[in-house]
Amino acid sequence: MRPLVLSATLIASLVVGHHASAENMKTVTVVVDRALVIPAPQGTTTLVVGNPAIADTSIQRNNVIVLTGKSYGTTNLIAIDSSGKTIEEMLVTVRSPEDSVVTVHRGTERESYSCRPTCERTLRMGDSPAFFDQVGAQFGARNGFAQQGQAGQGQSR
Repeated sequence: MRPLVLSATLIASLVVGHHASAENMKTVTVVVDRALVIPAPQGTTTLVVGNPAIADTSIQRNNVIVLTGKSYGTTNLIAIDSSGKTIEEMLVTVRSPEDSVVTVHRGTERESYSCRPTCERTLRMGDSPAFFDQVGAQFGARNGFAQQGQAGQGQSR
């Protein structure tokens, strides 16, 4: 029984210690579906995102990080050097855009529109499944057409 109490105390102190360090971490905020360029800590060779469903990253040759918001929430980003040592850890918060989005509620159904300058359907987490799926299918089809067009640009006719 005594080792169990010691283990629980050790785990509790580690959790409390980690929470205290999280409060002192640098925080970066990015908007969902947008990218942000931030300087990479010197010597960074690898980036680790705690929850890649919330944010995505890539490190560029000029020692900058491209951080892209994928869904709402908070996760962490860890910069690691070539020896595997953690250089820096930061919190990444992904928030919703604050620009001209109109939300229409019809009973329990919800639809989102981006109104700049005219209102067009847009995808937002929390929209009704039928609306989300329909708009998502249209976006997917449009992106597919665009990719086909790009693939054909290198060919001469």
